[in-house]
Amino acid sequence: MKRFIAVVLVVTILTVLLASCGNTIDEPVTTPSVGGETSSVPEKDEVPSFKAGLIVWGTSDSHGRYLSESFAWLEDLGGEVLFDTGALTPEGMITSAENLIQAGCDIIVFCTYVGESIVPTISNLCKDNGVYWAMWDTTVSDDIQTMINENPYFCGTTNENQVDAGYRATKYMIEAGASDFILLKYGVGIPTCDLREEGAKAAIEEAGAHVTYTLMAPEDTKKAVQDVLISNPEANAFLSLGAAQTYCTPAIQAIASVGRKGEVQVGGFDFGDDMAKQIEDGDMSIVIGGHVTTAFFSAIMCLNEFWGNSLNPDNAELVIPYVDITSSEDFDNFNTYIVGDELPYTHEELQQFIVHYNPDLTWEKFQEQVISFGVEDVIARHGN
Repeated sequence: MKRFIAVVLVVTILTVLLASCGNTIDEPVTTPSVGGETSSVPEKDEVPSFKAGLIVWGTSDSHGRYLSESFAWLEDLGGEVLFDTGALTPEGMITSAENLIQAGCDIIVFCTYVGESIVPTISNLCKDNGVYWAMWDTTVSDDIQTMINENPYFCGTTNENQVDAGYRATKYMIEAGASDFILLKYGVGIPTCDLREEGAKAAIEEAGAHVTYTLMAPEDTKKAVQDVLISNPEANAFLSLGAAQTYCTPAIQAIASVGRKGEVQVGGFDFGDDMAKQIEDGDMSIVIGGHVTTAFFSAIMCLNEFWGNSLNPDNAELVIPYVDITSSEDFDNFNTYIVGDELPYTHEELQQFIVHYNPDLTWEKFQEQVISFGVEDVIARHGN
């Protein structure tokens, strides 16, 4: 397998905040053995060892932290995991991919949260160096999809049903009394955001509600929301179509500052550390997220290929479930069963996602297992 000329990499424990601009490769996240059991990882002569790399913006926020912790479940299958953090620009994302390839990764996975322009370059990097790769939380344009399908090292994508999620969040808010929406988009030309907007607008049109204003990634969210509320007093709902941990708190502050606390609903995508209290206090109506397995399952598709078993020969999109939070009890269950001390999959359950251990596994069965993941699923499997 071709590799770049080796370079000396400084391995540091993660201290990069979300807003940092440097890229660092970090030590694996330390997690307990899956299910609290002693891991009987495969013998080295059964399957090759592997090194898997995750590109992520950081782990100072809950979403990045949970993604990284679940990605580390790969260690229970006998692998080593690396994290490259701080990529917040297209150039930074490409540098992250180069870093992980130089570090010897057999597998890398990433999300196009900086836009899809990075995909052709990273695709070529992986092809030239024999590195299996997949994307998480990503849908790309048809032209790019056609191009990457020709890459023998491309293993597919994971994503959620974004249209349905946008529709579901908006309909919940409408049923709670919302009629005039401020929508916030966190980027331009990002399919995930666009698809959520499509679903939200479908629910709004169906109910005869209105989009009062659409904000595009404002630098000062609090001021932007204040200005819209003052100019449009009929607005009674704010929905962030992503990065809720960045946009919802200043929106809540803006609502209070114009004297409309309790009159304007707030909803968003992606969990944040403050949201349990915001839901409990009535400052937020709904938050959709909890898609912590998305990077892990993208890597599982790559691992099957790396071990010589094609699980996804058509490079299909694997659908990952969301978790809807509308109460503090919902957050308690999520924190207990999904990201709690006892991990949601035992070692044997993880092996069921690998064709080497589960020869009867098909793409259809795999998708069925993945989409069933959630609080109820964990309780049913573990009898808690």
